[in-house]
Amino acid sequence: MKRRHFVGSIPFLFATRCLFGQAIGNIQQIPGCFTPPQLAALRHLSDIVVPAIGGAPGALEAGAPEFLDFLVSQS
Repeated sequence: MKRRHFVGSIPFLFATRCLFGQAIGNIQQIPGCFTPPQLAALRHLSDIVVPAIGGAPGALEAGAPEFLDFLVSQS
């Protein structure tokens, strides 16, 4: 598997629990969808994939993990 395909599948891996969990009703309705450990892992991966370089903001500074959490919770 190429790295690009793996990185592209990461959001789906995290979203699967949220989407199927809500469908069967075993997840409490809370703002966002990811658990704290999942959100921490997403923050870590975001910093690896899109780090801040040369004064330009990276994924963490842009709020990408929180946005993905919001986006998945709304789908």
